[in-house]
Amino acid sequence: SPTHDQVDVLELFAGSAHLSYCCSQMGLNTGPPVDLNTGYDLNTFEGQQRAWKLIKEKQPRMIFMAIVCTPWSNLQNINDRNDVMRKRKKIMPMVRFCAEVAHYQSTRQRTFIIENPETSHLWKVKEFQDLLNLEHVTWNVVDLCRYGLTDPVSKLPYRKSLCLMHNFQNGSLDPVFVRCTKDHKH
Repeated sequence: SPTHDQVDVLELFAGSAHLSYCCSQMGLNTGPPVDLNTGYDLNTFEGQQRAWKLIKEKQPRMIFMAIVCTPWSNLQNINDRNDVMRKRKKIMPMVRFCAEVAHYQSTRQRTFIIENPETSHLWKVKEFQDLLNLEHVTWNVVDLCRYGLTDPVSKLPYRKSLCLMHNFQNGSLDPVFVRCTKDHKH
């Protein structure tokens, strides 16, 4: 049941906390951003325990997670395969943590969004594949050129296709998932 401490949005892997800022500007009750920058190392047991404490105290209606994508990127294909696998294995604690948070939210009728590039190998990880078996969990893709993302040098639209895995009510996020119209250069 909601409490006076409950927040609408909690951002994990917040970076510069743009989402938290925008949500607060829209009048949403926003929890403190959780990131290395704010003292939470979500790849460690201690950092995860601090985050769990916050999640259980604030009971966020929605948790947004933007997991580190570099080790899962297609660009990693140019690197030594063993080195790539070591990098992925090193951050598996945070990957498992995010899957646990998503599961936790789902079992409490609260929502989550996990963001990573469309081509990320993270989507193939067993923990994330298992999430798709939970009720209402699905995913879709958005091209950020449709939201005005441009290359800082060329000023051309930058496509950047993001996949969002979520458990929002069926169809409720459909307006977000717009794809490139292909009527411009990237």
